[in-house]
Amino acid sequence: PPQATLFHEYTHHIYSVAWSNIAFPGWLGEGLAEFHASAEFRKDGSMVFGREPSYRTGSLRYLTNDQIRAMLTNDTEESGVAIYYTGGWLLTHYLTFAPEREGQLMQYIVALNSGQSLEEAARTAFGDTQRFGSDLTRYRRGTSLPAVVVPASDLEIGDITIRPLTSGELATIGAAIRSQSGVGAEEAASIYASVKPIAESYPDDAGAQRVFAEAAYDVGEYGDVIAAADRAIAADPTMGIAYAYKARAMMNAPDSYADIDDATWIEIRRVIIAGLNKEPKNAELLWLYYRSFAEAGIAPPPLAVRRLYQAFGIQPQFAPMRLAAAHQLLVDGNGDEARALLRPLAFSVHRSSTTDRARAIVDAIDAGDLAKALQISESKGDEEEEGPKKDVVDPQVDPALHVLPHDVSGGRR
Repeated sequence: PPQATLFHEYTHHIYSVAWSNIAFPGWLGEGLAEFHASAEFRKDGSMVFGREPSYRTGSLRYLTNDQIRAMLTNDTEESGVAIYYTGGWLLTHYLTFAPEREGQLMQYIVALNSGQSLEEAARTAFGDTQRFGSDLTRYRRGTSLPAVVVPASDLEIGDITIRPLTSGELATIGAAIRSQSGVGAEEAASIYASVKPIAESYPDDAGAQRVFAEAAYDVGEYGDVIAAADRAIAADPTMGIAYAYKARAMMNAPDSYADIDDATWIEIRRVIIAGLNKEPKNAELLWLYYRSFAEAGIAPPPLAVRRLYQAFGIQPQFAPMRLAAAHQLLVDGNGDEARALLRPLAFSVHRSSTTDRARAIVDAIDAGDLAKALQISESKGDEEEEGPKKDVVDPQVDPALHVLPHDVSGGRR
């Protein structure tokens, strides 16, 4: 159902920010998302949590103890995708509502983040896993599963500000949605061709020019990116993402970063700094400032490193930025801190070359081989060959509900 999907994905986003450096396995990540997916709004303003997702009822019926135990000791999709959603929801519900299991979920998370394996953490928090599975089965077969009602008086809703779209934004909203979801070469070309004449009709509309800058960036038309970014900045000097697209276009226009001379790097940094003067907490610009040194083959100065960490603090859910921050920590010899940053990424239930790379770095750190960890971090992984190049952190859209398969360098070859 669309609402359940929305709540599921938004829960991933919330936890990726609220628990940005806490590692938990796939069953819990998906279990929490499914737990909130069935949230119910009542007419009196209250909310209900704990309802069984109606679309999981069939698969819940066939869960077995063996599947549950396997799920507790596997952190990927290897034992089947459905088990992590269905079984994950049931485990999360059980550990939330069963009185005899009160506090065990937090014990499990603490044990896992203290360095215990999945199996060790399960035994520490839940005791005998065979009995745990049997208890869970009885819980599921009970007459009814509990839920909790949160009264409206307990819900604090902040101010909500809305505004109508400008004419240019309205005309380009379809292209914006398609572009921001990530596109392949064929679709990117189609979007670029369709949005270019529209953007030409709205030269003074910052929103329309931002959409065109993105569409042009996705097809490598960097001259158009710079021109659109300049028009967007002229219309709205506070639009940080426009400065980011301009700086990225200047960085990507040559065949390689090695072809950019010192004077151009200085000009790129001027663009970035101009954007930061208008929007100091723009994570994309903070990260680009750091990269303007790293990609130039210069050791980033302390200010650039601070800006990288600041960017990560603002957008911890953005996988390439997490990898970049961990890499810098490894460069500085801070293996434990790098490990802490990478473990949430390494535990992702959705396998990709990015998660595999994070896991390999963590394994090397655990083995006491920081040199190998740094070598893996510096290598160009297969992820830069995967999917569309979509690693711009746009504050107008959630940048990464899930792990994005891109290299720290932004996929630049």
